[in-house]
Amino acid sequence: MKPAKRTNLASSDSGVPASDDRDDDVELADRIYRDSSRDWPATAATAILAPEPGDADLPLAGSKADKPAAAKAKEAMDWVDLVRVVGCTLVIYGHTITHLTLVHPLPALKGAELVMFSISTALPFCGVPLFFMLSGYLLLPRPQPPVADYYQRRIPRILLPMVVWSLAYYFWDIYFYDNSFSLAELGNKVLTSYLSDHLWFLYVMFYLYLVTPLLSLVVQHGEKSILMLVVGLWFISDPINASFFGNAAELKFQLQGFRGTWIGFYLLGGLSSFYPRFGNKRIGALSIFFLLSLLLLSYTNYIYAYFHNDPPRWDWRFVIQFGAPVTLMSTPLFYMVRHLGQSSWYTSKPSLLRFMKTLADHTYGMYLLHMMVQDVTAYFSISENMYRDTTTWVSVPLFTFVLMLGSFAITYVLKRLPYVGALVG
Repeated sequence: MKPAKRTNLASSDSGVPASDDRDDDVELADRIYRDSSRDWPATAATAILAPEPGDADLPLAGSKADKPAAAKAKEAMDWVDLVRVVGCTLVIYGHTITHLTLVHPLPALKGAELVMFSISTALPFCGVPLFFMLSGYLLLPRPQPPVADYYQRRIPRILLPMVVWSLAYYFWDIYFYDNSFSLAELGNKVLTSYLSDHLWFLYVMFYLYLVTPLLSLVVQHGEKSILMLVVGLWFISDPINASFFGNAAELKFQLQGFRGTWIGFYLLGGLSSFYPRFGNKRIGALSIFFLLSLLLLSYTNYIYAYFHNDPPRWDWRFVIQFGAPVTLMSTPLFYMVRHLGQSSWYTSKPSLLRFMKTLADHTYGMYLLHMMVQDVTAYFSISENMYRDTTTWVSVPLFTFVLMLGSFAITYVLKRLPYVGALVG
């Protein structure tokens, strides 16, 4: 039995982990954390991100401590693996929700299941911002090589997987969905990222890599207050810009990379390097802000689904046109996950760190492959039976686990094959 045509979540809720070299991460950590004497901005606009008085007493990597500098630098970057795993989980969880809506229409959900569904359709939108902020954190504060050398190193790393996986999904869909082959269609889809909706991220990263040398100069040599102003202007203008491009983005997915939505999160990641660690009180305040933003987006997403669609259905255009709540939700979450990854509870567990590193090293391939695994489960009616025979409280987390496990296993094998390994991270 051929599965129903694959339907993905919007561009806003899917993402791919950063695939930067681990050694580069450690090198950057050593530089950032050795420079712990930066002057914090004193303006009211930046007060919410300024460290608390007690933050200065927190042990920072590279400070005078009993651990070697190299070990401290590596420990300081353990949280990067955690961000990648959390982001990848949110992405796959979001695509699981998409399957749920195909089997259980919104009107069929009542009570607690409806509440869970509303929250579940909002939370995955943090996946992409987490990855863009992480990439900005790792790349923008770093002194870049000459532009020609930078492009020679970075562009092939994103361009080759972009082309290969686009072709792979094109021929995959010919088999699974009985599509006919058309050379003109193939060329058009390769240029517009429509071979598979979740590949849009590679196109946006290609664009961000092109402008990284310029943005890196802004982060490294610009005043923090100026950078805060730029990010603030982006936050204010993006919903207006998104509304203008909303319909165009629905037709031409790749426009979102140039629209400015993702470049703002990229800059936010670079800005976060100025604030390497927060105290518990600050994280507590950010956690409350995150929960309020999540509830706001959940409610408005639910209202939009019911009043703008007949029959009621979840609609990704809402988040594209009104993206401010996603920013308000994703930014605190980034700092919350980073704080957890920096905590002594997390860093004192070697087995947990090894497990997270193993997962993080495979998240790039898991993202690229999980839609194929989803197609296979649909082909054998695994997902449909799972949804019909269990409640959403069970089926959504369970199917998310199935997709992650299947895509991890395939990625694990592919990474160890000659030449192919480079295509999965």
